[in-house]
Amino acid sequence: MIQLRAVGWDHERCMAPMRAAADVWRRQTGVAVDWVVRSGNSFASEPLDRVAPDVDLISYDHPHVGSAAASGVLRAFDELLPGDLLRDLAADAIGLSHVSYSWAGRQWGLATDGACQVSVVRPDLLPEDAVPATWDDALALARERPGRVTVSLDNEDAICVLLTICASAGTPIEPAPDRFADPEVALPALEWLRAYARHCHPTAWDGFVVGPMTRSDEIVYGLLQWGYTDYARRSFPGPRLRFVDIPAPADGTTGPTGPTGTTGPTGSTLGGAGLGVSAWSRHPREAAEFAAWVTGAAAQRDVVFRNGGQPGSRTVWHDDRCDREAGGFFSGTLATM
Repeated sequence: MIQLRAVGWDHERCMAPMRAAADVWRRQTGVAVDWVVRSGNSFASEPLDRVAPDVDLISYDHPHVGSAAASGVLRAFDELLPGDLLRDLAADAIGLSHVSYSWAGRQWGLATDGACQVSVVRPDLLPEDAVPATWDDALALARERPGRVTVSLDNEDAICVLLTICASAGTPIEPAPDRFADPEVALPALEWLRAYARHCHPTAWDGFVVGPMTRSDEIVYGLLQWGYTDYARRSFPGPRLRFVDIPAPADGTTGPTGPTGTTGPTGSTLGGAGLGVSAWSRHPREAAEFAAWVTGAAAQRDVVFRNGGQPGSRTVWHDDRCDREAGGFFSGTLATM
């Protein structure tokens, strides 16, 4: 029997659906996929060359794809899977989830999980008509309810927040060799963020604030949080959260509040997770076949979502039944995604 070793990040959103998928795959194919765990910090920042030699499959975050491709620690899926299958997976991916694992014309990962920065609300504490629709509204809410709003300003989250605010203003950051960002783009965004942060709950500096929003009634609105269906599902035991689109630019404004005439959310930092095949795998084709199956629409709906996962499949994001079970998570954040 072929036995694959896979590593995921230490959250039930990853491990529960992947272990359930492994059970189904073993019954269907006889191939075993044994999952081990690494920390969330490792998932975010540890180079893949420290992880890949010991496993066949790696659940990883798309910002690693460039360095992973350059260092040769992953096998490209276009070497392991038929082109029509990869095209089908690309067509079904939500947003740019699939594209985010492409580099230099090769496909280095398949999107198992779809997420981006969105807004989160305690609907029992903040009426629907008070949820910020524009960036101006978000700053006004912060001023009206000091200490009861938040945003993540810990470590890499702060950079992601800055990237999103700049993109939402219609001026995405485009790093150059001699600088990170154009001051005319980044400084107005930083000034807006400073103005908002002055009124934030202290948890803004602790990183993950979605969980604390369910454990006390202090925070009513979280700006630019990573979406988690867990906290919106009907089965969640505590106060359920509602995830909604990020603010839109105010019509007729420029600068950090958005380009003239823009409507709807524009630009949000992409999150999620993908599966890559280790260059050290002794069974790379079998590893790629599992990855393709678990990212396919059927498994994403019937196995991944049903076991607490957050699918990267467009089919699931548009499934009304899944959306109801997820407390409107998919429809509430679809425009941003």
